[in-house]
Formats: sequence, C-alpha cells, structure tokens
Amino acid sequence: MIQLRNVTKKYGDTTIYSNVNYEFKDASLTCFLGPSGSGKSTLFNLLAGFDSDFTGEIVVGTTNIKDLSPDELPSYRLNSIGFIFQEYHLLDGYTALENVLLAVYSAKNAGAKEYVQKAQKLLVELGLEPQIHQKVQTLSGGQKQRVAIARSLINDPAIILADEPTGALDQESALSIMKILKKISTTKTVLMITHDEELATFGDEIIEIEDEQLIVKKASISQKTVNTTTKSDSLQLQSNDFFRIGFKNFKIHLIKYVIAAILIACGSASFLGTVGSKEIMNHSISEFKEKNAYFNKGMIPKYDQGIEVNKDLALTYERLSSMKQVQNVYYQYDLKNISLTMKDVTINNEVKMPTAPSTVSMVYGNMPQDNKKEMVISPSLASKFEKQIQKLVGERMALSYVNKMGKKVTIELTIAGITDTQYDDFIVSASVEKDMYKNTTINNATSISFDVKGFNEIPKVQKLLIDKQVAVYTNYKQVENFNQAFTSLIKLFTFVSYFVLAVALFISTIMLYKISIERYKEIGLLSALGFKRKHIKSILFKESLLFSGLSTIISLIVVHILNLLYKAQFNYGLGLNLYSYCLLIAMNMFVSIVISFIINQKLVKTETISAIRK
Repeated sequence: MIQLRNVTKKYGDTTIYSNVNYEFKDASLTCFLGPSGSGKSTLFNLLAGFDSDFTGEIVVGTTNIKDLSPDELPSYRLNSIGFIFQEYHLLDGYTALENVLLAVYSAKNAGAKEYVQKAQKLLVELGLEPQIHQKVQTLSGGQKQRVAIARSLINDPAIILADEPTGALDQESALSIMKILKKISTTKTVLMITHDEELATFGDEIIEIEDEQLIVKKASISQKTVNTTTKSDSLQLQSNDFFRIGFKNFKIHLIKYVIAAILIACGSASFLGTVGSKEIMNHSISEFKEKNAYFNKGMIPKYDQGIEVNKDLALTYERLSSMKQVQNVYYQYDLKNISLTMKDVTINNEVKMPTAPSTVSMVYGNMPQDNKKEMVISPSLASKFEKQIQKLVGERMALSYVNKMGKKVTIELTIAGITDTQYDDFIVSASVEKDMYKNTTINNATSISFDVKGFNEIPKVQKLLIDKQVAVYTNYKQVENFNQAFTSLIKLFTFVSYFVLAVALFISTIMLYKISIERYKEIGLLSALGFKRKHIKSILFKESLLFSGLSTIISLIVVHILNLLYKAQFNYGLGLNLYSYCLLIAMNMFVSIVISFIINQKLVKTETISAIRK
C-alpha cells in the first residue's frame, strides 16, 4: 500500500503538487501520462526517497518515508523498491548476470548459490538465457531493458518504479517490455512513467497530473493486496563484497587507471631521479673539491711587493695553529741555488721565493697534490724545455738543491701542470717543499703556508684573519663563486624535481577526474540500489588502494630503469637505498590515495537522482 497524505512539493516559487492525497492500488500497473515537466519524475523521486524536500506524508506499508534518516533510505530502497530506467543504467564491463547480482552484491550471503540461481532463472524467464554471461554493452536495447527488469526483481521488492522503460526502444521491443511489466504487476505494485498513450492502455490505472493534483483517467477495479511492508533489516550490506565490486570496477577501468598510474609513477620516479641527480651533482662537487685541494691552500707573507705586511710571523703562526679550521701549518723560506734539469737542459734559479697557490691559475693539468712528488711550472720556464709546453704535463723533471750538509740533493718530480705565471717560477707539492726546508740551513722565514680543512671554510678563515689584521692569500673569492654556482645548481635541480612531480600530479589528477565524472551514473545507480554513502566510499577507497598499488609497482620499475640509465650515462646511480624505496612507495600511496579521495568526495556527495541523470 502506497499512500500520499497532504503531499505538497515546490521548486522555489513553483508548486508541483498541492495537498495531494492518493492511495495507489496494490498488485496493479499504474501508468503516469503527461508532458515533460508536469511532475511525473518528481513523484517517483519522492517515492524512492531521492527527494525529501516536501511537506505531508508518503507512507509505504507501515513506513513513513519522511521519517527515514539518510542512512535508512538506502536500506528502504534495497529492500522495497525495484528500479527500471529509460537508459537502463547497466554497468558496462559487467555481464548480464553480474548486473542483476549487483542489486544483491552488498547483501548478506550475496555470493550464495540461491542468488545466482535466482538471477539466472529471472534472465531465462525473460528470454535471455544465451546472454547470461554476455557483456551488457554488446546487448540490444530490448535485451538491456530485460536485464534491468531482472535486476529490479532480484530482491523481490513490493514496488517497481519504471521511469519511461520503453523510451529508448523500438515499438516491438516496447510492447514486449510492457507485457513483461503487466505480468509482474499481478504480484507487485508497478508504477510506470510513459509518454505513449497506446502503451499506457496496458495500465490498470492511468493517471495524469493536472492543476497540482493526480487525476485518474482510468480507474483500477483490482482489489488484490500484496505485502508492502518494508524489509529494512532483511538484507544487510557486507564489506567483503565491496572489495569484489571495487576490484571489478578497477578491472573495467584498468586502461585509464594504468595511464594515470604511469603518470604518477613517472612523476614520483622523476622526482626521485632529480633528487638522485642532485646527489650525482653533489658527488661531482665533492670530486671537484678533492681534485682541486690546492683551493684550500693559503699563505701569509711577511713582505708583499717589498712592503712588510705581517711583522710578527711567529705570533701569526701560533694563531693559525690554534684555529680549528686550519691544518698543515708550516714556515716557508727563500731557497737559493735551485736547478731544474730535463732532457739535458738545466735551468738554474739563484733564489726561489715561496709562491702563493691562490695567485696562480692552471693553463694545463692540475696543481701538485700534497702527498705526491709533483710540481707545476710557468709557461716561460716550460718553454725553455719544450716549445709545445702542454707536452710537458706528465713528464719527469729533476730538481736539485744543496742541503745543510753542503751536499747536492736531487729529487725526481712529475710535472702535474702548467700555470699562468708571467715569470720563471715553479711550485712543488707541500710534502716535497717541507723536506727541502728541513734539509737547508736557512732560518729566516718569509711566509707561512697552511691548509683550510673544509672547502666551505675558506671564506670564513679569510675573514677571521683579516679581522685580526693579518695579510693573507687564499682562494676565498673563487670558492665563494663556486659555492654560489653550486647552490644555484642545487636549487635548480630541486625546483625541476618538484616541477616534474607537480606536472605529473596535475595530469594524473585530470585523468582521475575524467574517470570520476564518467562514473556519476554508476554511483547514482549504486545509491538507488541501496548502497549507503559509506559503502560507496568503501568501494571507491578499495579502488584507490588497488590504484596506488599499481602506481607503486610501475614507479618501482621506472625508477629501476632510470637507475640503470644513470649508471650507463654517468657511471654513478641514483644512490637508491631502503629509504629511497620507502620514500617512493609512501609518495605513490599518499599521492594516489589523496588525489582519488579528493576527487571522489564530490562524486559521493552528489545527490542520487542528479548523479543518475548526469
């Protein structure tokens, strides 16, 4: 029994129904005729509980729909209402049998044989035995509507709401569907909207909406009664079936999900790759610092161009030795009677004064390393041994001097490079230089040599010494320029990494949103079939978990390939470790689930009837 008691429905200032009172006949087919916009669909929305914005009462059996909460309305629809839509609202990718079972997928023991057998029996009775396991998108319009009818009957509801069920069918198929509905109406209350007056003649009752009232054009003489008591507790939704539906939906939309997952995976892998590139850059910077250790060398002279700039070298020596940023502090002296020999050519230097490494640059090769027997020479000195001075790099040269015992000492040194010094000069490695000083009788130091421990500490040491009014030579200017360049590069790589990730996320969001907006009807259908919002959220969340898992797997593959490419190109991988993989997994899980959650919120919150009509 369906009763309308003083029902008034308005849309803004427009009144659709005004104090309508009517009692529908049980076990009958009632057809609603009338033009579009007259209020036929509005009445169905009220009866289905899609629209609760009305005054008065709608009583189905013993239940007042107006009193049902948002959580109780889906249970009411699940147990009491069967829906047949003009556009069928079947889910593509599902078979005919799966579409019928969708109405009970969420019900207790939905996988039990009784439901499967009942669904198969319904399809057979409706002439669809050959199409039971056929995907619905391959069926004809009439076959699709038969599947929809079977779905509406699977829960054995007391009421069938058919919203223009023949509107998309040819005349022959329409007549066939009407015969089926007529037969169903012998045991159930069937309410049908139609624009076809000929089809309306199948109805036991024909009702039109005029002057905000229901006007009976053809009255039913049926006195049958059916059980219209709502069964709000007879079917209960089960979470284990939500995963089954989520997995099924995931498979149906797999290609789109794969594309979105690849985008997110490429974004996260590229992010890790650019972070790894930053590590490669840092590695290169470290290698640069190691190969150019002479940048760390500083010198404090007693005289500069004949002017005394540091009077008390002993005090300065003590200060340097106490500085934690400084190491390898030693005095330097002017050496006399130094000779250089190569290929039967000998060049004598009467006086060799210490040279500050910070005042010279390399033309070819590198500065001498402290613990090797190496030297660098100026172009003018090199040209006396070889016209093509670059050929001297790597060659051996003999350096001779007289020790404190008066004996000549000869050292074999490798020419590590050619400097840009404008006069005849050379610089030997620190270990060789200190040995020479130990073996001479010279006592008056002319300068102090020291090494700064850290590359980045050089400008700090320069400032500390200048603040103490110590004249000093260091490479602080070059170091500041290098550090500025290094910092800019690191910032650039960081920006690029976040930009790549942001672009991938943006495109992925668009892809997921596209998937989402195509599913409004699906979500509306689930709601109409009795799924509560929390159940739909659960289904979508399980899809998100599957999606994030797919994205994570793809990202791991992509980052592994990227790592191999880096090794092949740079001989240095991305430095992947457990932390890197955990970061990658967490990033993919978080991003894919969060994006899906944000997008799905709008989807889930859409009103049922609005979602169905999108």
